[in-house]
Amino acid sequence: ILICQVDIINSDGIVFASSARELFRGNILASFNIYPVHGYSFALGLVQLVVRDWFLAGKILSCFSLLLATIPLYLITCDLFNKKAAFFTALVFTIAPSVNGKCTAVIRDPFFLLLVTLSLWLVLYAIRESRYGFFLMSSLVCCFSMLVRSEGVILFLAILFFLVVSAIFISEGRSFNVKCLAAFCFLPFYLRKTLLWCST
Repeated sequence: ILICQVDIINSDGIVFASSARELFRGNILASFNIYPVHGYSFALGLVQLVVRDWFLAGKILSCFSLLLATIPLYLITCDLFNKKAAFFTALVFTIAPSVNGKCTAVIRDPFFLLLVTLSLWLVLYAIRESRYGFFLMSSLVCCFSMLVRSEGVILFLAILFFLVVSAIFISEGRSFNVKCLAAFCFLPFYLRKTLLWCST
């Protein structure tokens, strides 16, 4: 209903749509000149390939990002507290006017929120189930969030700090904590090494 009600695109949406259009035309330099961070533009372009309309694609991406963000938000709250708290958290998140106001805007915030909550849930799931491989998935999502908004670096550093402290100061399960740290750091350092090799 909200998607159908709004007919005027926001000014930021024009910038993102222009950047995505140039990116999918193969004009990468022109796309960078319009907007230098391409995570959101790439996601917007993928949705536009399906719906064939840039404004509608942006509204769908924002709306479904907030809808899907409810799932990891519910699971995180359920892990930390209980199912009742998780239910009411998801309910408040769903009906909050400030959240619904972002559903129809072509902005990065909803997609970024989805990536952040998903990355945090993957961390909690990996710790709870003692499956360090999920830290690799969390790192992948976290790195992509940095391509959407630069504030994703804060999330990455916070998780990294937690893992380093756990590996150094918590003697119980230290081997597992070291594996988690290695899995979380593998992708960023591998990408950095690859980029340095390509630049030379």
